[in-house]
Amino acid sequence: MNKEEREQIISNNNSATEELKKYLEGSTKPLKKIYIGYALFGDIDFSILKEMNMGVPEEVIFEEGKITNLYNIPEGIETLKVNKNILNTLDNLPSSLTCLQIEENYLQKVNIANLTELKELNLSHNKLEEIQDLPGSLMDISVSHNKLKMLDLKNIDNLESLNVSNNTITLIENFPENGIPNFIMENTPSIEFRGNIPDEQEDKHKEKTRKKMEVKKALNAYFKLKSKYEKKVHDMRKAVFKNADSRKQGMELLKTIKPTCIHCKRKVGTIFKTTTNYYQAICGDAENPCKLNIKIYTGQFYHYESQLHYFNQYREVSKSSIIREKMNNIFSFTEDDEAKEIFEKHLEEYNLENELYEEMLDTHKELFFNYDKKKEIKNKEKEIYEIQQNNKILIEEYKKTQNKELIKQIVKNNTEQQEPLFKKISQLNNEVQEVNYDNDSGVYSVFKYPVHIDKIEINTDEEPVVKDFIN
Repeated sequence: MNKEEREQIISNNNSATEELKKYLEGSTKPLKKIYIGYALFGDIDFSILKEMNMGVPEEVIFEEGKITNLYNIPEGIETLKVNKNILNTLDNLPSSLTCLQIEENYLQKVNIANLTELKELNLSHNKLEEIQDLPGSLMDISVSHNKLKMLDLKNIDNLESLNVSNNTITLIENFPENGIPNFIMENTPSIEFRGNIPDEQEDKHKEKTRKKMEVKKALNAYFKLKSKYEKKVHDMRKAVFKNADSRKQGMELLKTIKPTCIHCKRKVGTIFKTTTNYYQAICGDAENPCKLNIKIYTGQFYHYESQLHYFNQYREVSKSSIIREKMNNIFSFTEDDEAKEIFEKHLEEYNLENELYEEMLDTHKELFFNYDKKKEIKNKEKEIYEIQQNNKILIEEYKKTQNKELIKQIVKNNTEQQEPLFKKISQLNNEVQEVNYDNDSGVYSVFKYPVHIDKIEINTDEEPVVKDFIN
């Protein structure tokens, strides 16, 4: 589906509202349900319900078609299903909705913050890059096959099912402490799971996350522009060389190629360059450049372990210098005043380097030997043990009574209580859990690591930021 197809349907085949009218004319009042099993084309305006005095249906279902927009959806509708159509935005939804299914459309924007009664949400197979303000009433969320980078589950206390498969998602905020019974995350990069954030830190955290997402979005746009530009230049060079009479002529003609600037469209080209921690793009006209100015600062990141070894190495050097100068003074190679001055200088250096080393060492202990995490794992293992002991009692009782309800209770204990605990322990032990596939050998392998990569990198300079983005 493209923009032209939507516009063509809206201009030349916009019959959906008229088809809905025909359906309503053959329905009895008051209307309880709308189900149209054939394809509709164009926009649907629900104000026709009021015009025809049909009342408000509890359920609305439209099957596969080419529906482009939904307007004036009345308050009172509880279920709305519009799968396999060509919707690209969804807003002004009634707060009465408890079930919303808009699967296999082209949604790029959705506003569901006001849906305080919503229990089931299915927005799989769309083009969504973000979903904000998920209602706390949700129990079932399916957002697979989108372009989501992060998801915030704040205040969603009764979530039973979550599917985020086939997204580029790297962060899930406010992940429930006890896990989610049915959590699916197939074909995703490493996801970092963060627990609840104290209210006093939330605004600061949100701003930091917003800037981080802004930088990611800008980098994606930068590389798309760069890739498109380089492909265009490549195609131009290929065409010129192909049409040349000889290789020599082709090489000469390549020198005359002048691609256009991506902003001003003049034949001066665009300069994409990477300097230390910066991605930049400017007009190719050095004397009279246009306004094109892309400048993204990515920070000065290091693996914390390299910094740990770095500060430890220099700490040892300072320690050796102190010992050496002390020995020089003892054996009268240096005067007392001079030795004192040198000693104080080296001691100051040592104290600074030792302080930085201790900070890095504390970071290492916090990441890999976290007391709170170990305590939480032990508590959950204790809960699992208690569930298993309870199950043993139920099994013994079943042997005596043959009461099948006891077996059902055991299964329920395993699926609703024990399984989420095992999943949570697994996440606590290994924040990174990936299944990798080797194309050459055809072998799948599991990769686990106790700490997410974002936590083992430290930025020694200002935070990454989009300095300019004029394109």
